[in-house]
Amino acid sequence: MPRRSAADPIARAFGAAVRKRRQERGETLEDVARRIPRMDPKYLGELERGWHAATLPTAARIATALDLTLAELVDGI
Repeated sequence: MPRRSAADPIARAFGAAVRKRRQERGETLEDVARRIPRMDPKYLGELERGWHAATLPTAARIATALDLTLAELVDGI
């Protein structure tokens, strides 16, 4: 799939929420990606920057890796 020419606003808001929670925990992309099956840290970083839109199952796995529910992660988006 080709890379977007501009980050999608909703994908960017989701990514910002992921980054905020990850940084609050003092974790690196590698720390979080390690807890998500088949998740590459580079891809997680691209999700954080809004270059990719996470599917619902992927978003739920990210939330779980951050010890959150999906609702908690996306609250306010």
